[in-house]
Amino acid sequence: MLNVWKKTKDLETKIDQYLDFFIEASLCFREGLSLYIKNNFVKFEEKTQRVDTLESTGDAFRREIENVIYTELLIPESRGDVLAIIENADSVLNKISEVMTEFSIQKPFIPDFMGEPFVVLLDATDRCVQEMIFSTRMYFKNLQEVRDHIIAVMHYEHECDDVGNEMKRAIFSDNSLDLCHKLQTANFVKMVQEVSDKAEDVCDRLSIYVIKRMA
Repeated sequence: MLNVWKKTKDLETKIDQYLDFFIEASLCFREGLSLYIKNNFVKFEEKTQRVDTLESTGDAFRREIENVIYTELLIPESRGDVLAIIENADSVLNKISEVMTEFSIQKPFIPDFMGEPFVVLLDATDRCVQEMIFSTRMYFKNLQEVRDHIIAVMHYEHECDDVGNEMKRAIFSDNSLDLCHKLQTANFVKMVQEVSDKAEDVCDRLSIYVIKRMA
């Protein structure tokens, strides 16, 4: 019995460590893009490289967790759910890296009037991802607390939608921008919004797994 408990705790510890990558990546995302809109491109690129490293290291760590789940997890019927949780969460880390890489490659023009709302959008996105991390952690620690964090994810995802949509309206209403710039800038706002969309998707699935465990 002691060995059974140790294996379970070891897996929980690995998942905790894996989720730590998300915390740092989300902070780098917020800080990096805040630097970008202030035209501090050198520091932005440093944050982008850090996120790229976190994604690569996180992928390796995820594969290690998956191997443990396949070979050592003691309850076979729970393997699919745990694997799905890990893989769904990975989509958030991938999206964060993808968005920052596209900013680095395309270097979109961000109008001055978008600076303040962009920061609001980034803050809400970070809060959304952080709450997703908390909800995922609680799935393995305390099921009763998962719902509270999922509700918070929904709140911040809705805020991201509202702020982002207002930004896109402002972009297309600005006569100083040509259509090409409007389309590119609006698309990058949409890409940032997609990070919170991914976090919400993770929690939608997580809600189902919680119901299954509590049934």
